[in-house]
Amino acid sequence: LAVIAAMVVRPPLPGWPGQWQVAICDVGQGSAALVRAGPHEAVVVDTGPDPHRLSRCLDDLDVAQVPMVILSHFHADHVDGLNAVHDHGLTRAIVVSQLSSPPWSAKRVAQTA
Repeated sequence: LAVIAAMVVRPPLPGWPGQWQVAICDVGQGSAALVRAGPHEAVVVDTGPDPHRLSRCLDDLDVAQVPMVILSHFHADHVDGLNAVHDHGLTRAIVVSQLSSPPWSAKRVAQTA
């Protein structure tokens, strides 16, 4: 019995992959992701613990405007980099978890926003 396997491989499209669409930033322990929202714009999903590292990521990707920030929860490794967003234009919306835990961190995010 013989087994024949075939694989179809398409060559990449010219200009592929083009502009970035999603980027995961190296912010140390924690999380920060960017979703391209247009030329020089990105939605930030969590900010990581270090504003300097997030700011470097935004600069490296030529992001001048952050129209929206989404914070999954209020742990420091997901929200402490929020100040970096202020240096990248006016943020029109910040979406946060309804669970304000830990309360001191949720309060600090509200004050920063």
